[in-house]
Amino acid sequence: MNELRKGFFVFDMAVFGFSLFALNHTMFIESWIVEAALDIALLLRITVLLLLYKRERLAIIPLVTFVLLYGFFIYTDAFHHFIISMAKFPSGVMGTEIVEYPMVLERPIMGEMLMRNLIYWVWLMPVAIYVVQFATKLTKDNGYPWYYLIGGIVFKDSIGKLLLSMVLSLFIALLIGYEMQENLSFYAVMSIPLVGYYFCNRHIGRNPYWIEYAVLLIGLYVFDKAQYKVDGERVAYLAASATIVFTVCCWMCYKSRRVVLSLLAFMMMAFLLPTVSLGYNVYQSIEGTRSINYYHVGVSNNKGYMYIKREVVVNGEKSWYIGVRNRYHTTIPCEYKFVLPTKMYSPFATCIKENRDSIVRSVEYGYVLE
Repeated sequence: MNELRKGFFVFDMAVFGFSLFALNHTMFIESWIVEAALDIALLLRITVLLLLYKRERLAIIPLVTFVLLYGFFIYTDAFHHFIISMAKFPSGVMGTEIVEYPMVLERPIMGEMLMRNLIYWVWLMPVAIYVVQFATKLTKDNGYPWYYLIGGIVFKDSIGKLLLSMVLSLFIALLIGYEMQENLSFYAVMSIPLVGYYFCNRHIGRNPYWIEYAVLLIGLYVFDKAQYKVDGERVAYLAASATIVFTVCCWMCYKSRRVVLSLLAFMMMAFLLPTVSLGYNVYQSIEGTRSINYYHVGVSNNKGYMYIKREVVVNGEKSWYIGVRNRYHTTIPCEYKFVLPTKMYSPFATCIKENRDSIVRSVEYGYVLE
């Protein structure tokens, strides 16, 4: 086992050495400050590897510094030229076809993927080694079985069971909300928070009264109806729903004396689970009510958009103006009599006003085409 461990460290050093050789042949940095920062990050990488090999406790300090510094270079895409150049290995590392053939039109995708994997190996492998060493020490010191460290403990611990049940409820709500199907979302809003409330009480060995579920249903029903209101009326509905759920959770706190758990139940039942079940942020775009889904947004991006509508008075008669929103905010405001896709699966829509004037807008971003 010790020989295998040594072999892995040698392999990692070989990968890192190759990356240093390649970076030296392809990277060009104009600022000496940036170049010095990259040199420090690479030096820390060598230091971290040696400290991890010797299982030194202080390895965490240079490890964190390296991860943050090297991660900054990845975030700013500083290795872009290196990735593109090395994608045509070995011609790139030999110094040919780097300037003559910048590969703007045709780039070897597999080569890019390999180079990106190399960059992330250098960045994240020390973290993985440290985690393995820490987990090994933890199992030896505390006698935990190995599967506890990969999630098995949640099936044995009471808090773990609670978190598992809440995550499962949230995951089911997420799957339903992703479809943004109106009737399905209604049933999810009315049921999934009740299941979550049941698990919170079961964690402390308490059986809620039926009246608690009944009041919760009222609060959740008000929450669902809020999406069909606009402006201040929607705010009032959402506030009323939160107040009703808060009352139930206060009763739970009074009976159980568990303040933190009751607060968690309130946040989950009043906000998180209902919102995720709907699939969009009901607290945004309050100028229009929910309507049917809008499906014509590109070939692979046809979910997450819906028509919104607002009642207006035109020439003494009530009428509806419509717009479009995505999961987070309005993209086309409620100012138009009709909003129609320019063609099937088009990311653009023709927006027609009351006076028959029309413009073309992007459904995804809302900007007007010239």
